Amino acid sequence: MYVETNLVDVARSFLNDLKALLDDVLVEVSVFGSTVKGTSHSGSDIDVLVIVKGDKNCVLNAVNKISSSLGDRWIELASQGHFIELTIMSLEEWRSMLEKGFSFPVNVERDKLVIYRS
Repeated sequence: MYVETNLVDVARSFLNDLKALLDDVLVEVSVFGSTVKGTSHSGSDIDVLVIVKGDKNCVLNAVNKISSSLGDRWIELASQGHFIELTIMSLEEWRSMLEKGFSFPVNVERDKLVIYRS
């Protein structure tokens, strides 16, 4: 598996911020897409999957915390040419989609690089 090391380092740094905000509900953080496949280019974003414990409200709370607390971090990374695309899902929703064979989670599971798992 080829991985864009500098982009994964950016995602790991971002993970530290996420863990501080969501430590009580964070299940997994993974990088997927072109960063992991080795097909990224200068304009590529960093696709990050965040899986949290709980229901939709937990996911919405996570999104709100990330948006309000990490806005400056996003701007800083964007100014360096690193754009993070977050997909935030509950563990139950992720498992359900996998069980139903939806292509998105199946493809992500096949190619992802787990950078945190509780």
